Amino acid sequence: MNGNVKKPMVWMGSGLLSLLFLLFFSYTTSCLFHGQSLADSGLFMTIGRWWTEGIVPYRDIFDTKGPLIYLLNAIGWWLTGGRTGIFILQWVNLTVTGVLAYHLLLTQMPPRKALALAAVTLLALCIPFEGGNSVEEWMLPMLFASFYGLLRLTDKHYDYRPKMWAVVYGLTIGVALLTRITDALGLCGALLVAYAYRLCHGQRRLLVTEISVTLLTTVALCLPFLVMMVLNGSIANYFYDAFHFNFLYVAYPSTLDMSLFGIASWLKGFFGCWLLLLVVMVMMIVGQPCWCYGLWLGATLMPLPWFVMGQGYHHYAIICAPYVALALVECCRIGREGHECVSKMGQRLIVATVMICLVFELHSSWKISRERCRELPTMADLIQRVPNDERRQMLIYGSSPDVYYYLRIHPVCPFVCYQEMACERDAYIAHQLQQLLSSSEVRWVLVEYDAPHIEHLLNAHYHLVARGAYMLRLYKRL
Repeated sequence: MNGNVKKPMVWMGSGLLSLLFLLFFSYTTSCLFHGQSLADSGLFMTIGRWWTEGIVPYRDIFDTKGPLIYLLNAIGWWLTGGRTGIFILQWVNLTVTGVLAYHLLLTQMPPRKALALAAVTLLALCIPFEGGNSVEEWMLPMLFASFYGLLRLTDKHYDYRPKMWAVVYGLTIGVALLTRITDALGLCGALLVAYAYRLCHGQRRLLVTEISVTLLTTVALCLPFLVMMVLNGSIANYFYDAFHFNFLYVAYPSTLDMSLFGIASWLKGFFGCWLLLLVVMVMMIVGQPCWCYGLWLGATLMPLPWFVMGQGYHHYAIICAPYVALALVECCRIGREGHECVSKMGQRLIVATVMICLVFELHSSWKISRERCRELPTMADLIQRVPNDERRQMLIYGSSPDVYYYLRIHPVCPFVCYQEMACERDAYIAHQLQQLLSSSEVRWVLVEYDAPHIEHLLNAHYHLVARGAYMLRLYKRL
């Protein structure tokens, strides 16, 4: 490393910025926020806690993500008995990400500039972060490491060791399989271009070696988890939940907001993807070799269908965080090849855009800090009507995971939240829930919002005990 920036300074700078970033933007785990709606993060934390209490994911609880996200949340919960442990793991994860971003940028710029733009890259995460502790966030170190390897592949000044980097790619794809496979779509798109290049240039033996090492590494990482699931009897449910249901989820008609504001919000959320696509277009115009921009074109185009068909949630775009660093690197490379004006303008526009978005996102974070999960007090009052010894026979239907996290409710069945959404997409889940409600296992049902898939069963087997705000209803079995 260049002596202008010492290695401890890089780690300290990344650690401090990561800590501040998480305090202000990871509202589901930060100590600065209390009582907010937690969405997916609340479910991950709750399943992590349940795992430490003996409830096994997939066998006892339905969810569509891989086991690694629950393992990380279980470790965090075990460390401190609450979300602080998860926050600590996030801090380590994001600190490593910042250091890797620095090394990626260092390939084309001096150390001090690389350090400053690594900070910009981390701050750009404020746009798609959506509360923190998402599956995409835990992918960041592996994605940055993988794209750092691909960047070295495009530069003849750097030694590229195919087998070593194939191991990194295999680990990244393995982590994606253990969280959500779509998180590796960008890397897979870039690798397909790299493999096509090898094939076109007659490097078949090297191509076979790289693919083999990548696949073997992926299998080696996933195998212990698969063995664990075979032993605890959850393997069949895992493949159904994490793969089959996700295909049904993607195939379901998109509910994207097509208003002008909705489209603008969607475009802003996927800022990293559009940014790298724009830089690729500039590279094509100024005459960069197609090999250089082909990798990034594959990396940006491959995940686009998922971003659209997956309902367009902004946190999906966290996997595009390396694209901000790649865009800055390519701007520098364009400048070194005689287009200094274009290079400087591009870098300044990227930094200015990130800083403007940072101001707006800080304002949004401040507003979130003043919000509370409004239905929780009403839910708590209704649950007080249920005797303590019968609460493990209570189904909470249509609610978010917040009720399980804040009120420490235990599940009566594997399907614990957003059941209507699941029933709309999967007839099997609808049938399972209907069978459960027809049996005597469920004595109480707390329903939030409409419940068309179970309304006839509620009318037939249960009577209404109480109503509350937010369309909350408490039923007891006849």
